[in-house]
Amino acid sequence: LILIILRKRKIFKQGEVFLAYVIWYSFGRFWIEGLREDSLYLFGPIRVSQVLSLILFFGGLGILFYRRKTEPQLPRYDRSHGTNEYLL
Repeated sequence: LILIILRKRKIFKQGEVFLAYVIWYSFGRFWIEGLREDSLYLFGPIRVSQVLSLILFFGGLGILFYRRKTEPQLPRYDRSHGTNEYLL
């Protein structure tokens, strides 16, 4: 729902919807894995899946910021281009 709202407000540039999904999914997955009791622990109270979620979260943020900094000319996300011939 959050991704749909943000996409409608044209906050994303082309190619950033997937990055936003990875960031939000890994954030939620980190929290959910903290609630589980049958997980593989890496060290202390930290689980392997939580470490992977943190890597994906910060990796997605890093790529998002890198793209925004190095490619400021990217157009905003717009689905009006192209055709939907495959749906016919």
